[in-house]
Formats: sequence, structure tokens, C-alpha cells
Amino acid sequence: MHKNVDGVVGFREVSGLWNSQKVEESLSHEDEALMQWAADAKPFGVAAGVKEYADWLVNEASAVDRHVAITSWNWDSGEEPLIWAIRRKDCELATALEVFWLANPGDYYVAYDGDRNKAEDWSLKYFDLIAEIRQRVLDGFYTHSTIAFDGEEKFRENFGDEESPELDRLIPAPFRQVISGIDSAAATEDQVYHNGFPAKFGAMRGGR
Repeated sequence: MHKNVDGVVGFREVSGLWNSQKVEESLSHEDEALMQWAADAKPFGVAAGVKEYADWLVNEASAVDRHVAITSWNWDSGEEPLIWAIRRKDCELATALEVFWLANPGDYYVAYDGDRNKAEDWSLKYFDLIAEIRQRVLDGFYTHSTIAFDGEEKFRENFGDEESPELDRLIPAPFRQVISGIDSAAATEDQVYHNGFPAKFGAMRGGR
């Protein structure tokens, strides 16, 4: 667990609270929590550039920059940047939906019928992440929608032609939506990312 600094709660300490009403209060300072993580983080044993990366995410990155960085992030480096992103009010809907699908809801949510009590302990971090994004999307939390996203393709990649009332309940229409907007890949084609880490901050290696 990360230590508390000025009342800021570390991501690991609140991971079990994602489904409770304490989340908003506990993470009222998301940016400070990200910077706290960055102060101690050493993804793949490398600390160089992590603080600069976090500061860039918070203060400089555009919505498209954040989308590319977050959706190409190497999950083996920790989930903290993902959690930070999906809890921000200015998070793009496409970013949240992409993270939802990257978390593999078929294996970590649908397989447990959306019931946290049925989930294996080792899978809870993914279940909780999926459940939190799912609730936020259904609550209309994400009001920024300028980046393109193809939910129909994501659904087919995960479930093929499968259709059922139960699947409709667990993965409802908002997660299958097609959003017209900015092509994030084309918009950032002149930039180099290593597993979500902009090259200017150092090359992070490894795979999810």
C-alpha cells in the first residue's frame, strides 16, 4: 500500500471500495493520488520519467494524448493510471469504454454474472474496475465524447454473435455504441509511445 500524504488515500488502499459510496470521498484528490503513486512507482524496475509522465497526464496532455496513453498502457506496470483516468470527470467516454473492454468483461464480469461475491479473489481488481466503469457509464458520468469508438466491434471481438437477455443485462447497449469523432491513432501518429509511456519520458518495456 502507498502511504497517505495530507489525507490522500493511495489507490491500493481503496481498491476494495470501488463499489461503495466512500469512493468519491476517498478519491476527492485524484491528481494528488496519481502523483503519490508516481513518486514511488518503478514500473519494470525503472523509476526514471514516471513523475514527469504523471505530471504530463495531469497538467499537459490533451484528451487524445490521454486516451492513447491510457488505452495503450501496460497493465503489468500497475492499474493506477487507468483508475485515475476513469474517475476524472473530464475523461472521454471512448477512453472509459476502451478500458472497460481491455479489462476483459467476459472473463471477469459476465463469467461471475455481475456478482462480486462469486468472483475469485485474484480477479477482484478487474471485476471492480469493470463494475465501476459500467456504473459510471450507466449513470451518465462521462459527458465528454469527442474521440471515435466502435463498441460493436469490441462486442464481436469478445462475444462473437452471442446474444441473450442475460448478456444484454450485463453488457447493455451503451457499451456497444459506435461513437463518431477524432481518430486517436491518426491524431497521434507523429508521437511514439512504449506501452502507454510517451517515449520522451523514457522507454517502458514489457507486455500486458
